[in-house]
Parts: sequence; structure tokens; C-alpha cells
Amino acid sequence: MHAPSAKTTVPAAPIGLVTRSRLLDELDRAPEQSLVLVCAPPGYGKTSLLADWVVRRVPAAAWLTLDDDDNDPLRLLLDVMGAVAMSSAVSDDSAVRRLLAAPPASVPELSSEIVYALDDLAESVRLVLDNVDALLAPDALDALRILIRHRPGGLRLVLSSRLDPPLALPRLRLEGRVHEVRVDQLRFSRDEAKALLDAAGARLDDPEITTLHGLTEGWAAALRLAAITLRNAPDPAASLAAFSGDERSVAEYLVGEVLSGFEPEIRDLLGAVSVCEVFPPELAAELSGRQDAAELLNRLERETSMVATAGTGRRMYRMQPLLRSYVRADMQRGMSARVSALHEKAAAWWAERDDPVPALVHISAAGDSSRAVELVHRFALRLVVTGGHPLLRRTLRRLDEEDVRKDPWLALTSAMCHIEAGELTEAEAALEQAELAWPDTAGAALRVLHAAARAFHACQSTGFFGTFARHRLPRPRPSEAAAAGLADLVEAIYQLPDGQNRAAARHALCEVLDLAEQQGFGYLALQCRALLAGCAAIDGDYRSMVVAGDAVIASGAANGWLGSVWVDLARALLANAALLRGEPGEARRYTAQGLSTAGGSRSIRFGLRALHGCAVFDAGQRAVGFEEMLRARLEAGDRPLSVQHAASAALMEYRAAHTLGRPHAGVVLDWLVDRAGECGETALMRAWAEVGHGRPEAGRAILAPLLAGTVTTLLPTTRVEALLADAECALATEQRTAALRAVQEALTLGSRLDLVRPFVLAGPGVWQVLRAWPDGPDGLRSLIDRAARARRTLHRPETGLQLSEREQTVLSLLPSLLSLEEIAEDLSISVNTLKSHLRAVYLKLGVSSRRAAVVAAHERELLVPSLPLTR
Repeated sequence: MHAPSAKTTVPAAPIGLVTRSRLLDELDRAPEQSLVLVCAPPGYGKTSLLADWVVRRVPAAAWLTLDDDDNDPLRLLLDVMGAVAMSSAVSDDSAVRRLLAAPPASVPELSSEIVYALDDLAESVRLVLDNVDALLAPDALDALRILIRHRPGGLRLVLSSRLDPPLALPRLRLEGRVHEVRVDQLRFSRDEAKALLDAAGARLDDPEITTLHGLTEGWAAALRLAAITLRNAPDPAASLAAFSGDERSVAEYLVGEVLSGFEPEIRDLLGAVSVCEVFPPELAAELSGRQDAAELLNRLERETSMVATAGTGRRMYRMQPLLRSYVRADMQRGMSARVSALHEKAAAWWAERDDPVPALVHISAAGDSSRAVELVHRFALRLVVTGGHPLLRRTLRRLDEEDVRKDPWLALTSAMCHIEAGELTEAEAALEQAELAWPDTAGAALRVLHAAARAFHACQSTGFFGTFARHRLPRPRPSEAAAAGLADLVEAIYQLPDGQNRAAARHALCEVLDLAEQQGFGYLALQCRALLAGCAAIDGDYRSMVVAGDAVIASGAANGWLGSVWVDLARALLANAALLRGEPGEARRYTAQGLSTAGGSRSIRFGLRALHGCAVFDAGQRAVGFEEMLRARLEAGDRPLSVQHAASAALMEYRAAHTLGRPHAGVVLDWLVDRAGECGETALMRAWAEVGHGRPEAGRAILAPLLAGTVTTLLPTTRVEALLADAECALATEQRTAALRAVQEALTLGSRLDLVRPFVLAGPGVWQVLRAWPDGPDGLRSLIDRAARARRTLHRPETGLQLSEREQTVLSLLPSLLSLEEIAEDLSISVNTLKSHLRAVYLKLGVSSRRAAVVAAHERELLVPSLPLTR
């Protein structure tokens, strides 16, 4: 008696099979005497994997697909023998074939004879028993247990099953006699999912593949169904966005292969918890009304993987995303009232446990506006200090706009959400609405929320450190603010604009930071660190600024807040610090990250644009970098900025325009005067202009009050810049002693502030002094060496800059005192032809004047020696 060939034939590989070498290797690693068990729910690719393994890796193999008929133990044993007999390792005269030709009629006798026959094989056979979960009869399972227990030498069993077969697996694990491959290993990796989709002809880009992989969680069947759906879709991105468990082919699979195998109580439990993304077993019991919910969930996890534990401590569960989307859609179609009631019940359960996030999520889904308002009143302040702005924003959108305007709690919450999104006009309107609706008996928490909203709005609208606008309502008294744990924060923010109180503000912010970390207010801690970084920047404490800024970005990355306005502030500060250290590549990285996020504070985005342009300029792409700084200023318009913010951007753009010989330098100076008035930075610009026009004495005269301390400076770096400009002027007027004193002071202050960029941009006279600067214990030589390395990057020829032979000749004559007419005559060309060559040279160098072209050519070592011209 032989088993039907359909049962003993290795299944053909499906079209587009992806060979998964890591799993083939895992099967190869199974010890010789071990039982191999591949166990997973439907659709995880068990059969395809084992068939591929048998074909590719197992020379002596046999295959048997079990079905209901094999619950007859005699039939099962004969089918096993028939499958083994078909292996190439079994000879015609083997005991297996003799036994199969005349088998005993009783199961006990046949079992014993099979063990002896298999033990007599010269070469071991790997027998794959697929669909073992079809064996339900105790006698059939006993027959299989005999083969496992006696371990005949010529047989290596490999079992494939949807469920753990009742074969004493715990004892086999204890004895080290079972090698298991389970769901977590069978899940397709992202790369494997991409290979499967490519093989099926479904072309998705990398983000779409990542999205689909997350939705399916590597479930092979779901990936194949998605590939079929997306392969011929006219708009794959739109089809992917709509892909869910409710899609027809997926729904049919889920109903036919998954849900149909569940008892009614399991299906009812899944329906109840489908309203939750994650849920503890206690909530599952509350929603389903079943006291055995925890036991059922544990069983579902163990047997199906359609439910899995989430988070730490195994206290939360979640449904497989596609299964949940199908069950939820099915519930919504037929039992929408029950769905709303389940959401309300879940919201109440979480609110009783003082957990605002899931409570608001569920009450919003239930559509209960009055209850949502109650929860916002109760939890808004806590969510503000823990980064819950997106949830608050979604909740407010579901409420009536008129109700939000009339309720000070809702209006203030709306203002805080707008502030976080950089929507300052909308935030101001919401603040005014809150003040118009202000109650006579406002509690401490409401007053603190109002003060924080006003302070943070002022921070953003003035570039974080400008003068705060007046508002109608007084700040909360310290005792009131202390009740909400925010007294020091509010007081510190109000002290920031005042330079005399900034030390007190930094101290207060440190205290708030400690409080925030103790209370678990992670977002408040991030805000404090960002403000501390800003304070440190104003004070010139760039090393502390970098430490605080790095901590902001690390916290943002760990908590999903990288799109926050406070992280953008940290990026801008870190980019500025990188520029000052002479590291334009690092500055470009920070600014590119900040500019890649949508929205945010417009003043910070202006700063990021200007800094990015400066980094491009410092990296050698001068014309491109200058144009970006110019566009950033023009797009800023009359937007409010702090004077420090404006001064920093103006100095960067002015220096670039001045270096390139562009006529815009004067416009930049006027722009800063309009915003900050006359200050040390405007004096520095005027001095640079005098030096550029060959009037070093006038330059020194402008710098004198600045260096004497009688002119207010806005930036800590300005004095170093002024000292280097003064040294260049002194050298030009042969006052070398004064120049050396200025360079010495500049180096000392620059070393303390960790400044490199001012030295990189210093004039040629100063650089002659710097190159000759002696080594010493003060470490100043190290600063000079860093500046020299950065200077080489700044002045290197731009990629692709090529001058023709004629252009090179014209360029070599520009340093001479000859007029254009005289140069044209010497080259035997017309003046118009010479001017055409000059325009080409200027364009390639990114300059607009003869003087700037000579400077750029010297810096890029493009000038070649030429014979002196005699006339």
C-alpha cells in the first residue's frame, strides 16, 4: 500500500519564491538526533520554506503532507513508510520496502517493525511531515510519539504545524532534543519583503516598502496579497495607503484561514479589543465582560501570533494590524453603536487610572464632546509638559470651534499647540480669546498654563530672546505656579531677555530641569535644555551650549520629538557652534536636518537657512552660499527677530558679500541698523568696508570705541572679529606692535570661546603673523593649526572650476595697474573681447569686481607667474 503521490511529492515552489538563506541555514544547524519543529499560524511560509530546503539542501529526503485520513494510525504509519520508501537513500532490497510489501495488520506490531526497518537504513532520511495539526485522534498521535521516542537511526523527523502538537514538547526541550523555528524567525525581514515584492512585479520605493513591512509585520501571506493588489495598481502609493485587512483578498484570507478557526468567544473578545491599539488584559476583561480574557489572550499569543505582547513586562497586548483593521471595519459596519460604547468604556477605564493619552484617544473616537472637554481641562497641563501637543491638537479639531473660543482652557491649549507648530498668528488669536473668556476665579493650573503660553509665544515671536510683548493678565503668583510645578520655569523665561538676570534665569532653568526629570516631564526637560543652550550661546559659553544642544537632540530622537521647534532651535545653535569651530560640514548636517522638517518657527527657519548658506560658503561654494543667505534675508521680510539673531545673520551675509565684491553689503548693513540700531556689529561692518576701500586708518578709527567697550556688542564673537580687523589695519599702517597685541588678545579670547572661523576669514596680513606664531604652553598654536586646516577648505578651488588658456592669461594680468584698454592692447584683442573674457572669469569665480577676482584667485592659487609688462 502506497501513499498517494500528491501527498508524497514535494510541493512546487510558488511563483516569485524568495529563497531565505538565513532560514535554510537555521534548519541545517539542527543536531542530527533532534526533532525539527516549524510552527506558525497560516500564511507564514512554513511549507514553502521546507520545500525549498529539501530541494536545495537535503539529498536524502522524503515528504508527506498529512490530512484527515491520517487520523487512522495504521494509515498514518503506512503513509510514513510509503514516503520514506520513495527516498533515493532507500534501496530496493531494504527492510523498509519489504515491510511495505507485507505490512502487519495491527498498529502495535506495525509500529515495532517500522522502528526496526528504519533503524536498518544505511543512510538517514529527512522526513518532512507537513500539516501535523491535522492529527487530532489520540491513537494517531500515539503512533507519531513512538517514532519520536525511539529515534530510529535512519529517520530524522521534521514537523510543520500551525499549532504546537501534543508531543511532550516541554520534555523534549528539557532534553535538548527539539530544534524549533517559529513565528519571529519566519517573519520576512524588510529586505526579504522587498525581494518578494520585486519578484511579484510590485514596484515600491523604500519608504513605501517600510510602511508595508510594518503593516504586515513580515507576514508572508499578507505580503503576497499586497503584491497582487499593488502590482497592477495605477497609483501604488494610493493603493498602499488604502491597503488594510478590509481589502477583499485580505479579508477573504483572514476569514477563511484565521477567524474561521476561532471559537465564538475568541471572536467576540477580538471584536471588543479591536477598538484599542494596545491594551492590558484587565481592559480586555472590562470591554468584553469576560473574566477569563487574560487566559484567552495568553492562548491566542501562544497558539496563533494574531495577538502579541507589546512593551516591557508583557503587561500589554496588541492585535496583528491587518487582523485588527478587518475586525474593526467589520464591527463598524454592523455594530457602530457598540463601537462607540466600547470607546467610551475604554476612555473611562484609562481616565480612572489617570492616564491621559489613551483616555483622550478613545473619547475622541467615541465622539463624546462634553467628556472630551472635561478630559482636556483635567489633563492639558500635564500633556503640555510631556509633549502631548499632537494629541491635544487632534482632540481640539473634533470640538466645535465656538466652544474652543469661549473656553479659556481650550483656547490656551489651542494656543500652546499653535506655538509648537510655529503658527504664531493663530497662537496670538487663541491667547486673546482665552483672555476675553477669562473666569473670575481662575485656578492655579489655568493661570500657569496662560503664563507659560504667553512666555513661550514671546520666546518664539522674538527669536527666543527678544523683548516680550505686554499682555493683559498678570503672571501667576509663585505660590500658584508652584502648585503646578512650573513657577521657576515661568520666572526663568521672563528673565531671559534681560542680560543682567540671565545668570539667575540659567539657575532657575536648571532647577526646573531637575524637577522635570524627577516628575517624568520629558518634554518640559527638553524645553529647558533648549533654553539653557540659548542662554549659553548669548553668554558665549559655546561648550555648554553644545552639551545642552546635544542633549536636546538625543531626547528628541529617543521620544519621537525630532520635529519639535525646540529641537530645531538646538540644531540651529549647534550649527552655529560648528561654523564657529571651522566645521562647515557639520553645520550643513544640522541645518539640513532642521530644514527637512515641515513647519516650525519661521524665525528659526530663517536662522537655519542663513546658517546653511554660510556653511555652503565656508565649504568653498561661495556664490551658492551667498545667494542662499541673501534669499533667507529677503524671505524673512519684517518678521520679528531678536537683535542677536539679526546681528548673527547680517554679519555672515555681509562678510560673504564683501568677500565676493557684491554690491549688497551696504543693504545688509542698513537692514541690521533698522533692526538693532547702531551697535558693535554695525561698527565692525563699517570697518570692514573701510579696509576694503584701502583706508585702514579710517577702519581703526571706527573700531576704537568698540574695542574700548563704549559701544554695545550683541554677540560674544564680535570682539574677536574686531581685534583681527584692527590687527589687519595696524599692519597696513606699519604699526606691527599694536597688531601683535590685537592678535594675541584675539587668540586668547578665541581659544577660551573655541572660535576658529574668525581666524579662517582673517586678512592676509594677519595670516602672515599667525603662520609665524611661536609654539607655547598657552595652546594658541593649536587654534591656529585648526584655522589653517579650515582655511584650506574655504579657499580650495571649487569642483569643476576650469579656466581657458585665454581666461587664465587675462586673470594673471588683473593684479597689474594696467587699465582694461592697456591689457587689451597688450593681448592684441579688442576691449569688448576682453570684457567678455572678464565676465566669464567673474562668473566662474563667483565674484563681480576686479578686486574680488584678484583676491579669489590668490586664495585658490590660480594666479601663475607672468612676465612683467613694460610700457
